[in-house]
Amino acid sequence: MVLSYEDKVFIKNLHLNKSYRARKLISEFPDENCKRSSLDKLLKKIQQTGMVKRKKGSGRPKTACTAQNISAVEELALSQESQPNTIVQFARLSEKRAFSSHL
Repeated sequence: MVLSYEDKVFIKNLHLNKSYRARKLISEFPDENCKRSSLDKLLKKIQQTGMVKRKKGSGRPKTACTAQNISAVEELALSQESQPNTIVQFARLSEKRAFSSHL
């Protein structure tokens, strides 16, 4: 089960105020179906940062669909109407470039 922000704040308060660890949380709230590994990761994050929110910029970047890529594909589609395979190859090449620039 995915923990909501409110659940994470509640867990943080129990951990800081009552020193609850993952096993204690699981035994106290068996209906929540939380995995111990998820709770361990959350508690480690709370100990290191003191926060439950995600870091800004974490997660997969959403830059593959930029205005520049869209216009380039549109221009290519208009100029290559007789060769549709070229459009697909160009689109794949653009995706690879966008992905590899974030590695």
